Amino acid sequence: MSVSRRAATARRGLRLLAFALGILLALPARSGDVVLLLTHPKPRELRNLATLVDEKLLEVPGLRVVGIHHAAEWETYSDSQRYLEEEGPDWMQLMRIDCRVSAKTALGKNGCRETFSKLLAESDGLILTGGPDIPPALYGQATRLTTAIEDPPRHFFELALIHALLRGDGHEHEPLLREHERPGYLLLGICLGMQSLNVALGGSLVQDIPSEIYGLRTLEEYAEAPASERHRSAYAQMHPAEGVGWGVLHEVRFRRHALTRHLMPKSKKRTVTVFSLHHQAVGRLAGDLETVASSLDGKVVEALVHKRFPSVFGVQFHPEKRILYRDDLVYREREDSPEQNFVHARLQRSPRARAFLAAFWKLISERLVESATQRRP
Repeated sequence: MSVSRRAATARRGLRLLAFALGILLALPARSGDVVLLLTHPKPRELRNLATLVDEKLLEVPGLRVVGIHHAAEWETYSDSQRYLEEEGPDWMQLMRIDCRVSAKTALGKNGCRETFSKLLAESDGLILTGGPDIPPALYGQATRLTTAIEDPPRHFFELALIHALLRGDGHEHEPLLREHERPGYLLLGICLGMQSLNVALGGSLVQDIPSEIYGLRTLEEYAEAPASERHRSAYAQMHPAEGVGWGVLHEVRFRRHALTRHLMPKSKKRTVTVFSLHHQAVGRLAGDLETVASSLDGKVVEALVHKRFPSVFGVQFHPEKRILYRDDLVYREREDSPEQNFVHARLQRSPRARAFLAAFWKLISERLVESATQRRP
């Protein structure tokens, strides 16, 4: 075995031991590293980022990805550690965080501020991934019949992290981004991540788009709605079959904004096709945020940006999914569809959508590098 392979094996062995013992690993300390934190680091999320790097969409010299998760989460992440040990890139690792936070303290003073301060000081960006519904009590609503809560401790942790970074605890502590003088720190919320950003800053959610926004009562009605009004598949729920995905393609419209100029630099049109997989949406918009993209009818918020921190933004759609970039994966639209990846096939026929995705990840790459420059001037 070569020296480099022995070193890689040793590193993976240490990661496995640390994970098994529940050790809070220190973030990578090499001077040239650009450290990106990733919440809910399931294998699919890690594979998504690995694909973005392989496809040269996410191009960041010295990139290190650290998947963070709270010790109280119901997910064990043992399958994620197995993925890293068996096939994952050695520039990824997991970090188990153990600090005191609960439903009552997630949006106020809790026992995690010191930990969050250290995370910020040693990282350059954070991606908040998609996932299940936030407990509505956290934004002051009763729980509708359509809401599915799967892992409350995950939401307590992620909301507390966002709140500490952007709001502080409302008492003696100011927002960590301001305290650390990191105005260019990247924070990207994807799907649930964007909803978490809104809730953590005082906003609310629409708990079910089909019934609350469009007044629909059945999946059959939803399946017949215009494509622009469908944000996840009705067919996958009505007629589940192998390879049938829950995601859909539809258009969104961006408003005139500095972010739009980055994402659509050569286009006069501000509509683009995106891939979505959600049934909830932003309701009352938090005061610190502004909407920069909506569904074609204007009823669903599709992207938002923080008013003070331009590198803090969220998208309701999924630009990170590897099915957007891999034609060898099977992702069928419905049970009678061919055995192929219909998402990739349709995007191949849309140069504007492909250009948008390339511009999106170019912006993320640039913002990460800029943030790293702030951290180590």
